[in-house]
Amino acid sequence: MNGMEREISASQMRLVIAASSAGTVFEWYDFFIYGTLAVIIGESFFPADNVTLQTLLVWAGFAVGFCFRPLGAMLFGYLGDRLGRKYTFLVTVTLMGVALVQALRIFIAFWQIGDPTYRVERAFTWLDLGGFRLDAGILVDGMTAVMLMVVCLVSFLVHLYSTGYMHGDRRYERFFAFLGFFTFSMLGIVLANNLFFLYVFWELVG
Repeated sequence: MNGMEREISASQMRLVIAASSAGTVFEWYDFFIYGTLAVIIGESFFPADNVTLQTLLVWAGFAVGFCFRPLGAMLFGYLGDRLGRKYTFLVTVTLMGVALVQALRIFIAFWQIGDPTYRVERAFTWLDLGGFRLDAGILVDGMTAVMLMVVCLVSFLVHLYSTGYMHGDRRYERFFAFLGFFTFSMLGIVLANNLFFLYVFWELVG
């Protein structure tokens, strides 16, 4: 066996299978919730005068999140394999360090303002179908500032811990690429300014 590979015991394999099965159950429960709320989502976000268009757009939103996961995995997995171990570590940890510093700055700024109703929102038109327009953007308020700190701090620590935990693993580069993609999706959930994109990023996390 190659020295860079680890031998997986039967107990570890059972643990992996159990974790994967639990993740699949939660994912399908997520699909069930979305399908149950499809009518409400359609009435809240899409044209009220065209029920067919409502339904198509609701499930198009589902498809965006569902399809982007394998595409993101292929892209970031490829980049991880191409960059190599050293540069993968440097890039991911540096980016997480920068994100953590920026999250801290945002948190301090909102703390100093001291107004729980203060918020900053920036958006642009992502989709315009004449009678229907969908904006994409970010929304930052007090709760967002706190969650940015939580996500960035935990992710930064996970990146640092993983350098030792994954040492010697043949998929070291790909692991860090996926970890960065996961963190990006988590930050998207925190910053999304509407339910549609919150769901898209939620699917990317999965």
